[in-house]
Amino acid sequence: LIAENILKALSSKLQLPQANFPGPFDHIALVLEGCYTDCGWGAWANLDHWLSVYQDWYYLSARTQMHEIGHNFGFEHSSVAGSASRESDHACTMGNPLYGDDEGRMCFNPAKSFWTNWYTVDTVSSIDLLVGSGWTGVLMGAGEWEDYPSGVIPVIVRIDTSEDDDYFVGFNRAAGANSDNVDGDDAVTVTKANGQQIYSLSTRVFMGYTGESYYIPNFEGSGRDLAITVNDIDITESPGLANVTISLPSMPTTPSPAASPVSASPTVYLNDPTTPQPTPSPDSGANGDPIIL
Repeated sequence: LIAENILKALSSKLQLPQANFPGPFDHIALVLEGCYTDCGWGAWANLDHWLSVYQDWYYLSARTQMHEIGHNFGFEHSSVAGSASRESDHACTMGNPLYGDDEGRMCFNPAKSFWTNWYTVDTVSSIDLLVGSGWTGVLMGAGEWEDYPSGVIPVIVRIDTSEDDDYFVGFNRAAGANSDNVDGDDAVTVTKANGQQIYSLSTRVFMGYTGESYYIPNFEGSGRDLAITVNDIDITESPGLANVTISLPSMPTTPSPAASPVSASPTVYLNDPTTPQPTPSPDSGANGDPIIL
């Protein structure tokens, strides 16, 4: 109600009907000087919209501003596999935010970044492992892309699937616009999210360093395990680079029969996603409703 009254006053001041908002502006942010009713929030924003609202001092937090603008872009929150919180991915600005006035340099994760269209075509790769031979190459971090926008080095590799959810691989380089990471500095991350629509809860399923791998068993029902392996991470020079291999082994043409029945040993995968302690936060609203931090 308070926000509605402010918009009415703004409409009168600008001599601009609310139906024509945001008018000549790209974005409108309202700042409430204090809490009047329902004080369990700091900011909210309408999805795919021009309006965000901040309560009390929260407008001072650059990171909170970017989180709400992310909702304005149409982004849902970012979580971690196994966590009860929808905002537990602290390596993404759509996870639980930083609240300081002089901190907040944190980028969107690879799944969210894919939808921004900020990066040139050459820095976003999509692969279909069922018709291709896999991918090996280097990734650079989004935080250094502005200084090295040549388009030669990918920022995001998207693994296409036949389901709604695809996998997005990126290098969480702790530099530049991404230097205030809370989690996963200079790690390779794999994020799972709906690849067909921008509004989707993204889930980080892997965060790994040199020598570690993430496996997706029976990928696409192929009977084969997809492997994402971090071959090397080098941050001694700029830009920092992560060498990664994404592979789907070929099926044997003729399986060799076993001499006698044996008990198979369990397969052990390196660096399966761990379950962090959940970070309490209010739930987000439904599509079209305000999103509350």
